[in-house]
Amino acid sequence: MSGKISVKAETIAHVVKELESISQKYDEIAQNFGKIAQLNYYSSEKAAHSMENGYSSAATVISGLKGPLSTLGGGVMNSAQKFFEADEHWGTEFAKLYYNIEG
Repeated sequence: MSGKISVKAETIAHVVKELESISQKYDEIAQNFGKIAQLNYYSSEKAAHSMENGYSSAATVISGLKGPLSTLGGGVMNSAQKFFEADEHWGTEFAKLYYNIEG
């Protein structure tokens, strides 16, 4: 065994394209989080739909990673799931503060 790995240029281009797509979706989510700083935006229905759409888009891109990208997709999806869980927790905490809810 020579210790070298051979990768086709097309495979590298495909990986880069998928990573750019994932990055774009997370940039959209990050922009929406920036808007959350405005309390009136967070409490609006538009914010909820916008966050849901961002998550859905990112999940669709990640779940589409097949073949040589499946391990990468699994790792990204695991990280994304942890991010979504943390976001849900802090969204609930924020709502409690905003609406002065006990518990």
